[in-house]
This record gives sequence, structure tokens and C-alpha cells, in this order.
Amino acid sequence: MDPSQRQSILEQARKSVPEVTPQEAEAELQAGSVGIFLDVREAHELRKGYIPGAVRIVLDEVPEAGDPNSNFADPQLTAHKDDRIIVYCASGVRSMIGGYFLKQLGYSNVASLAGGIQGWQRAGNPTER
Repeated sequence: MDPSQRQSILEQARKSVPEVTPQEAEAELQAGSVGIFLDVREAHELRKGYIPGAVRIVLDEVPEAGDPNSNFADPQLTAHKDDRIIVYCASGVRSMIGGYFLKQLGYSNVASLAGGIQGWQRAGNPTER
């Protein structure tokens, strides 16, 4: 995805994908209302920590992984199509785009984690390495 295409998608995403704060996301997790945390970062970013139990699918793979009709569908993701999905990245930009991709595929309860994993960690929420 070239930079101008990414910017256009990001603008559309900001209109359709809500953000949740780390505190709100943690409260949803504790209440058992999060079906899946989706980490859209690259593999090398995982050494900075990740949310326990998160599923990782690189951002560029989300459209095919989230499409149940694709040969590359990820059952960990497609099984949660109607559940709460909170997408995160490092700081909250790629997660917004990932959330947009999922909304375009008909996922109904998607949000982006404001501040990404950095915000999650600053809030004192648990991570694994």
C-alpha cells in the first residue's frame, strides 16, 4: 500500500472505526466482552511486548485473513466475526486501518486501541514478551 493510499484509507477509517482507551479496553477484557485482541504489528515489534492471548496478523494480511471466503482466511479471526474485536499496533494508526479492513468485511463490533500497545503499557496493563 503506497503512502497516499494509506492516508486515504486512514481518513475513511477515522470516520467509521471507534477508538477505545487502554482503560476501556482493559475493563472490557475483565468483563469478558472482548472476543479477540488483534495485533497487526510486524514480527520484530513483538519483542516490545504484546497483550496476552492476542492474535497477530500483519496489517497487510488482514483483508485476506479476515475474509472467510479467502484461501488465506484465519480461523482465529473469522470465528469472531460478530464478537468484540479490539485491533492494536504500536501507536494506534495501523490498528485504525486494520479495523477499517474488518468493517469492510462485515465485522460488526470492531474498535481500535487508542495509543496502541504503547498506550496499553503506559496505562499499566499486562503484557507478555
